[in-house]
Amino acid sequence: MAPPEANHNVTPAPGRPSNGSALCLACGLCCQGALHTHVAVSLFDRPRLSRLLLKVESFAGHAGFRLPCPLYREHRCSAYPPRLHACHAYRCDVLTQYLEGRLSLESASALAAGATELLADPALPKGQPFERIRAAARAAEGRAALLTTPESRAAHDALQLAVERVDVYLQRHFRK
Repeated sequence: MAPPEANHNVTPAPGRPSNGSALCLACGLCCQGALHTHVAVSLFDRPRLSRLLLKVESFAGHAGFRLPCPLYREHRCSAYPPRLHACHAYRCDVLTQYLEGRLSLESASALAAGATELLADPALPKGQPFERIRAAARAAEGRAALLTTPESRAAHDALQLAVERVDVYLQRHFRK
């Protein structure tokens, strides 16, 4: 999820579940690679990583595994119980606001559904995490002048616009 130390201690508002599982089950964007390229893991998680068959890689000075998470299946984490500490500790901004009582479950779920709808844009390649699509689109920005057909230019522009829409939405609502 976020680079090291993604532990955002949030005290749930009275009457809120302490883990936000209802919202997380309605969302899953972090597991799908829509918010981050990888999950940074601590030494605490390392023994479980090998048991879960997650490949540990180095990311800018910290260890982690790539997203989308292969353990995320049918809108659920298949590593329960217990999931990795890094995953349990992660809180996107929507989850933080929900746990603090600033967003209702309905409003928070609607934000997740809005992101899912934007990610379903036909201009976005299927089967790739958004963060990788975004990186590829940014790299392609400077090559737009090399496109030779109106169709290829239109496809490039549609991709750029879809990436920008998703990125702004995720930044506004999910990233801190």
